Amino acid sequence: MKKMLIILMIMTMLTTSQAFAANTLFNPGFEDPGVTVPGVDVWEMYPTDIGFVYHQNDALAHGGADFVELAYPPNTWGVFYQDTGNESPAIPGNQYTVGAYMRLPAGGSTINGNFKVEWYANAGEPYENVISDPGLPITIDSESWTLFAVTVTAPAGANFGKIVFIASQDPYYIDDAFFCEGTSPCGAVGASNPSPANGIFVDPAGYDDDLSWTNIEPACPGDANTVDVWYSLDDPNVTSGTKIVDKQAVSTVNIVTAGQDAVVLGHDYYWRVDSYDPDTCGDGEDFIQGSVWSFTTINTAPSAEAGYDQNAWLVGGTVTVVLNPKPNANDDVDNYPGPLTAVTSTTGGTFDTTAGEDPNTITFTGVGTYTITMLADDGDLTDSDSFDITVYAEDTAESYLIAHYPFDADALDATVNNHDGTLNGDALISAADTQVGAGALSLDGTDDYVYVVDSAHPTDANVVTWADFIDPAISDPNNQVTISVWIKPTTWTAAYTQIVSKGYPGGYRLTRGDYDGVTYVTDGMPWEGGTVWGSDMYSMGDGEWHHLVGTWDGGGGALYIDGNFQYRMPQPHGTLLIKNGMQLQIGANEGADSSQHFNGLIDDVRIYDVGLSHAEVLKLYISQGGSGTCGEVYKAADMNQDCAINLADFAMFAFEWLDCRDPITCP
Repeated sequence: MKKMLIILMIMTMLTTSQAFAANTLFNPGFEDPGVTVPGVDVWEMYPTDIGFVYHQNDALAHGGADFVELAYPPNTWGVFYQDTGNESPAIPGNQYTVGAYMRLPAGGSTINGNFKVEWYANAGEPYENVISDPGLPITIDSESWTLFAVTVTAPAGANFGKIVFIASQDPYYIDDAFFCEGTSPCGAVGASNPSPANGIFVDPAGYDDDLSWTNIEPACPGDANTVDVWYSLDDPNVTSGTKIVDKQAVSTVNIVTAGQDAVVLGHDYYWRVDSYDPDTCGDGEDFIQGSVWSFTTINTAPSAEAGYDQNAWLVGGTVTVVLNPKPNANDDVDNYPGPLTAVTSTTGGTFDTTAGEDPNTITFTGVGTYTITMLADDGDLTDSDSFDITVYAEDTAESYLIAHYPFDADALDATVNNHDGTLNGDALISAADTQVGAGALSLDGTDDYVYVVDSAHPTDANVVTWADFIDPAISDPNNQVTISVWIKPTTWTAAYTQIVSKGYPGGYRLTRGDYDGVTYVTDGMPWEGGTVWGSDMYSMGDGEWHHLVGTWDGGGGALYIDGNFQYRMPQPHGTLLIKNGMQLQIGANEGADSSQHFNGLIDDVRIYDVGLSHAEVLKLYISQGGSGTCGEVYKAADMNQDCAINLADFAMFAFEWLDCRDPITCP
């Protein structure tokens, strides 16, 4: 994945009055209520609309219950920093240790970056005389919290400091940042290794009511550190609770012995260990406030995500559909009182779920709409979710074709709907190079395209047309669309080159992206307002014909290239609402300028008012001369790669026998 630099800036206050090893950052664990950024008080994000997620009351926190996540989309950047106005002087020549705890999210990609300190002569903007340390290269490759720290010296002329974290566009978590005078980490590095572990579910029936932890190492050998322990029921502000240990040299305490009630079901419990280091060989006692830890006895309901709406077509009287169930019993804490069970049921028609069959597939034998329901049960609480599978009769996909432009002799619609296109500019039909039929549309990339007059109302964008895929007389929650097209670009370098488009904004389109691949865009999604399905750099500029299909089947959008599935963005029970009053255009976009016009050949554009399944897309691709895929690896005996083993393969086998005694393995 292309790596983009992102910058996390933490403005810090450096003062001469702090004790050695005291953290000078305000709100280093992001626990206090928010002002400019919700939940993180004086911390601020720029730009404010990207790259930042505040995780509140999250059991994954390193300390306390909150942490921040940074992740930036490609080709952009952002900074996260403490609000201007909180700077205080640094002291040239003094040493400072800076850093934070960082980790990857579950399944995250390794991040290579660095962090450093920038020094400034003045506070506030404009900053002057910026001096940067070389920085500490870091590799974040663990899903466990890892301490990253570096010791730096404030250079001459540096009166203020700023920590700068640099990483990739991939997401990562940060918690318990610190900036302290001296050569050791501070603040966040207080007592550690809490038991019960931070954020877990505790079953009172098996819990002994003990709290335990690992104390910090004293700065001076032979010193004995002491601790305060604060304890609170259902209140994360532990200092409003009870101090159950008062400056004692201990590393465990029993809640009941300390005068508190035994742990029972149905509560959140919070506690904090503050440390005192005598530092007899230094400048005297240091106080290190600990992180707030928590555990819960509240059962969290499981979650059930049954899957997304799908279409399927019978073949030989049956069709097997792959389900996508996602029961989740944990929700980041172990649930009480028992293991998860997830049961899937089906209503609405005939189906086969014989013993031993993959539980994530269902084989249907009849036409109809089937509702799939998942019930998740953890023995105490439940959750359920449903979606629909619509099964169509065999060989009926073409009956949902509402516009077809074969370009054999003109730009007319070959269906009975007469949604005829009109050639614009020097666009012409050429028989010199075609993929399907006798002709193909030839466009020069300047002012050539095809437009469909009746695809947009001439005066009122709110009036729905056939190209909007909404019947104004019917409230249909599952409007669907498939766009199929063959292309052979002459040039494939201009960003957002248009192939088939229903305008911008508020439309749908197949285009080149801002890279060398294809994107399928649907701006009419009410759930997000616009989503792109990319092709992972699948280039069209190789001088060959390529088949592109974009679908929306009521359960999400998908992109296929040359019969191969590229990407799907599932959206359970979604709707497609397109009515932007713009024309359907081929090779251009009514909402874009001429720099995005298509240069090359386009053939056999098809528009369906149903979302085709992958099997139907593959069937169409092969029927129009496509090869190189069966949606899976070819069988060894499929000599002509038509995704069928028949007499044609046997004929090829016999023909090549004299040249190669094993034609399956020979070139």
